[in-house]
Amino acid sequence: MLSRCADLPEALRGSATGVRKGVLAKRPKPIQEQRVDMPAIGVATIQGAARAGLAGVIGEMGKVLVIDHAAVARCADELGLFVYGLDPMDLPPDMS
Repeated sequence: MLSRCADLPEALRGSATGVRKGVLAKRPKPIQEQRVDMPAIGVATIQGAARAGLAGVIGEMGKVLVIDHAAVARCADELGLFVYGLDPMDLPPDMS
């Protein structure tokens, strides 16, 4: 998905070296079995988001696995992206 996003015109997605636009949102599908198939964010996710010209990555707290928090944070800082954990209580009732 990130490689397809990187192929979009920069006016839609932003630039990896200029103004970044858009956010990658990671959360489980409504029918996803989270005990064995949890969405994940790792260094490769951050690198892909940067190549796609996105501004950052968000994930629903407690429902997205972050692989090596320190490495993800370091990579995001180096590439100028944000990583944000969204509190499920802040979601509208029909989205939680």
